[in-house]
Amino acid sequence: MNLSRYILKYSIDDGTLYFNTKTNHSFFLTNELNRVVDSNDVIRKEFHAYLDKNKYLSEGEYEVEKYLSKISDTDAELLELTILTHGDCNFR
Repeated sequence: MNLSRYILKYSIDDGTLYFNTKTNHSFFLTNELNRVVDSNDVIRKEFHAYLDKNKYLSEGEYEVEKYLSKISDTDAELLELTILTHGDCNFR
């Protein structure tokens, strides 16, 4: 399992806290659950799918470029806004 470079891990006695700095998503994996994930193939696949869905896995060497491209594409979209004012409105 290759985690993204944007994942922070903090281990304590009971387990490990994972925090995705890109998506602000976090979860806590207990030691007991980690043993179950390691020993059960079905649960391991489900856990891997969960990590992939929530962007915890590395997206390859061009991960930064993909997200910069996504941000610049979003900035290029046109946003139209219509403000309807009324007599008591200060936005005129």
